[in-house]
Amino acid sequence: MRRCALWLLSVGSGCADKEGMGSVSGQVAVEDRDLVADVYWGSAFAYAEEGRLIAFLTGAPGASCASVSAYLGPNRGALAKDDVVEGGSCAMTLLVDDWDGEVKVSWDPSETEARNPGLSSNLRCHFGDGGWVLETRGSGYEDYYWDGPVWSGIPETFDWSISGDEEALSLTLEMTAFDGNFPDEVSATRYAATGDLSGTIRARWCADLKNATAL
Repeated sequence: MRRCALWLLSVGSGCADKEGMGSVSGQVAVEDRDLVADVYWGSAFAYAEEGRLIAFLTGAPGASCASVSAYLGPNRGALAKDDVVEGGSCAMTLLVDDWDGEVKVSWDPSETEARNPGLSSNLRCHFGDGGWVLETRGSGYEDYYWDGPVWSGIPETFDWSISGDEEALSLTLEMTAFDGNFPDEVSATRYAATGDLSGTIRARWCADLKNATAL
């Protein structure tokens, strides 16, 4: 798994930016379950239409427009995940409404008078040193599932600055708190996650994301 701490990036060693695209990195922890994941997003893919932007950030070395669009699109049977999301880490689907080529937005739980603009976005973490197994689970269809703890949630404390178009789209992100649960567990208990994710990354335009179910 490709991991890189922020301090390594700052001195120019460790993980190099993929083709000069930049990166977002840090850690995510669910303290109530003693789970921690190192995060290094060196790839981002994006698409926008009718005032809505979708972007997907991952550290999986083999991620491509084709593999990411298949992952985010309608289910068509079992889909290998190791070239889309990185086991033992996290990936993020970020959605922005009222997109016009530029947005700067921040949010924290103290802001109670408006709607959290991150509610449509999702951080998904596959914790531990597990692997992908082909199974049929409660969803009723066969797919590849992570055999370690899986946490999924929304950003709750964040600062985003995103601008550009299909020629060059830049995302500068800082995120420190999230709210979610463990979707594979029967319990609906909510589990907060903390983090220190930050950085700037340039996204590759991926027209195939027009079929993403979230869009």
